[in-house]
Amino acid sequence: MKNFVLRLIIIFLIVLITGNSLKASLPVNYSSPEIGEQINNAQKLINTNSMQSLNLALNALDLSTNQKDDAGIIESCRIIGDNYINQANYKKAFNFLTKALKKANETHNDEQKAKVLNSLGQFYLVLDQYPSSIENFNQAVKLSQDSHSDVLQALATSNLASAYQKSGNIDLAEKLLNESLKNMKDKKLPSIEAADYQTLGNIARSRKKYQDALTKYDKAYTYYQSSNDNKGQLNTLLEIGKTYLAQDDAPKAEYAFEDVLQRSRKLDYPNLEMECYAQLAEVFILENYPLRALENYRNFIKIRDKSESGSKQLVITQINSQQAIEAKEKSIEELTMERDRIESINRWRNGLFIVLATLLPIIIAISLRLFVTLGQKKKVNAELSKQKAELENLNFVKDRLFSIIGHDLRSPLANLEAILSLMDSGDLGLDEVLNLTKKLTNDVQETSIMLENLLHWSNTQMKGIPPRYEDVELVNIARDTFTFLKPQSDKKSISLQISSQENCITFGDKEMIRLILRNLVANAIKFTPNEGLIKVEIIKLENEAKVSVIDNGIGIKDENLKKIFSDQPITTRGTQNEKGTGLGLMLCKDFVEKNKGRIWVTSELGKGSTFSFTIPLNMSIPEPNMALEEVHA
Repeated sequence: MKNFVLRLIIIFLIVLITGNSLKASLPVNYSSPEIGEQINNAQKLINTNSMQSLNLALNALDLSTNQKDDAGIIESCRIIGDNYINQANYKKAFNFLTKALKKANETHNDEQKAKVLNSLGQFYLVLDQYPSSIENFNQAVKLSQDSHSDVLQALATSNLASAYQKSGNIDLAEKLLNESLKNMKDKKLPSIEAADYQTLGNIARSRKKYQDALTKYDKAYTYYQSSNDNKGQLNTLLEIGKTYLAQDDAPKAEYAFEDVLQRSRKLDYPNLEMECYAQLAEVFILENYPLRALENYRNFIKIRDKSESGSKQLVITQINSQQAIEAKEKSIEELTMERDRIESINRWRNGLFIVLATLLPIIIAISLRLFVTLGQKKKVNAELSKQKAELENLNFVKDRLFSIIGHDLRSPLANLEAILSLMDSGDLGLDEVLNLTKKLTNDVQETSIMLENLLHWSNTQMKGIPPRYEDVELVNIARDTFTFLKPQSDKKSISLQISSQENCITFGDKEMIRLILRNLVANAIKFTPNEGLIKVEIIKLENEAKVSVIDNGIGIKDENLKKIFSDQPITTRGTQNEKGTGLGLMLCKDFVEKNKGRIWVTSELGKGSTFSFTIPLNMSIPEPNMALEEVHA
């Protein structure tokens, strides 16, 4: 009897262990073998041949959609998204990955959802959005633990460590990696071990332990070779090149980057190509070859534009815009359904009112209820109208944003490319190169201000930017502003002055105040003729400081004064035909109000303008003494 019981216990344990093992490695069931074969081949080729992998995944998606195979749709969309990340087409990557996540949520498949969250974490990691990346990887770790998938848990933990390392939390990253490598000691997962050693190499490099970093990278490269992971090999070589560059060993760094560049071209990984060109530009700057550095930077821009990736900040802005609009549309749909439900109830109650018209007490009760329902309907209609107005405003913001990107930014970038081409040809003399360099500096500065205004404006419209209050020294901000804009003022021989009160410290958001003053001074330079004068006057009042930007420029027409700070900005050419987007003053008004201040303008045509704004004071600051400072053109 004892032997029989013992055998039952042993059989139970075997079944339990085998069951857990199967659950950890159970393959996804597809509606046809053809779908499974194409998805498995696409997965194997992601880091070997991205274009071939993408084509297989697209075919699998068509088959899965036709056969209504949810598992096939999820896996296909995830692999397509991963390939678009490799090809730096981030907008398409985001669309396919969010489609996969939505389908995984509908089917309640935790294991597939964990895979998609891993891919979304990688998406945000590539775009340097570390909080979103860490959030997705943490969810993937939890789901893989719940589904008892050791491989997925190891992958998610490795990715999470990489996100912590890139965000600067290297101690936590190192702890996770050591635990991960210990847990994988008896498992054959070379690609994950390779990623762990590469991240450990990055940590060693950040601590300036370059030899230790190179040793870790060698291990990572060996593991990537054993798993036939071409992309992983190239990423490791890229990190090796960065390590040589950190040691100022330009020849070895150049050799590594050129190797990665040639191989990534053959395998069609444009994101690696872009990174190589950017790093080679740094190498040639170190070697004092400025023209070769410019050539590599121009190649970086060409591939970035060809891949339709744009700047990382712009991609995030587009995604925020898309998500905000989708949320508004969903809210409108819900409100519409609620209104229809209330109208249906009203029709039913109206019929009941006719049937029971002879019963006065019931009539009174129904009338009271109808009154309440009508009030609810009015409330829902009002909310619906409000949501529609917000959606229309979001669409206006989106259209305005991409109109400026498509038109106002194209011209200065075209001029920049033309100047770089002339410099790259080597046919220009030294004096001509110096003159073009001055123009290049001025154009880059103007474009930088335009782009900074554009991104700040779009973010404030889409999701808002809360101020971070701190003590702010206004005189230092004014000096920094004059230093930044000095090339533009020198071009027109304009004198810049600061009339200040010493120790005038306000309490507000430093970066917002810096942007306000930069826009106001840049506008003053634009509308002030050659050899003019611009003065920033800082006066301490009882509870606030007043900052005025005073110029002796062309002034503003009376009909335009009322439109200065409106939601529909006006754009006027400067004294030398300088162009703007009209967003600067809108941002100034928004940021001044966020800092609990006021902004206004006075102007006289032909004599100049004065833009003034206030910022609350730190009341602990002692009474100031007046001082006059001038920055000559």
